[in-house]
Amino acid sequence: MLLNWPSPFLFWTEIENHQQLKEELKPKILEQSSDMKFYNKPMQLRKPGDSTWNCEVITSYFDRESSNSLFTKDILYSIISKPLDDLFLEEKCPMMNKPKNTYISEIWYNVYREGYEQEIHAHHGATLSGIYILELNEPNTTMFFSHNTSFAYCGDTKFMGAYKTDHIKEGNVLLFPSEFMHCVKKSTKSRITISFNLLCDL
Repeated sequence: MLLNWPSPFLFWTEIENHQQLKEELKPKILEQSSDMKFYNKPMQLRKPGDSTWNCEVITSYFDRESSNSLFTKDILYSIISKPLDDLFLEEKCPMMNKPKNTYISEIWYNVYREGYEQEIHAHHGATLSGIYILELNEPNTTMFFSHNTSFAYCGDTKFMGAYKTDHIKEGNVLLFPSEFMHCVKKSTKSRITISFNLLCDL
C-alpha cells in the first residue's frame, strides 16, 4: 500500500515468508539482546561522537557489528530487496526512477518491552529508511508526522498532522524517505522491529 500525504510518502507491504523469518530471528535477537550493553536509557552517551536517544529501548543500533551476522542474504532479500521491488512496481510510486544501485548503510533491531518507546526522530543522511515489524502484540503505535515536530512529544498530536499506523500489522515492512519524522508511542506489550537505512544512486 502507498500513502501519498502532504509529507513524504509511506509505503508498506507484507512479507510472504514472515512466519519463517520470525521463527529464525526472534530467538536469536532475544538471546543476543539479553546482554545489558544493548539496553539504552534516555540520553545515554556511550562514547564521544555517538548520538543519544531520549528513550528507553533495547537496541543493537550502537553495536551493529554484533547483530550484522543475524541478517543473512536471504533475510535481506525478503525484508529489503523484495519490498523495494514492490515499491517501484506501485503504479503511483512517487520516485520517478528506480535507483541504479542501493546500499544498506545501517541495519539494527529494536526490542520494546512494556513502557518502552522511541522519541520523534528522522534518519538523516540516508535516502530511504525501513521498518520490518518482526513481532507485534498490540495495535501498531508507530506514528508519522507531516512537518518538523522535533519540539513535541510523540503523544502530543493536537497541533500537528499525524498519521497513525495501527492498521499496519506484524509481518509488514514500511518504507519511507529518511527525513520523514516518526516515533513509537509507549508499548504496553512486547514488540520487535528491524530498522534499516538505504543509500540510493538515483
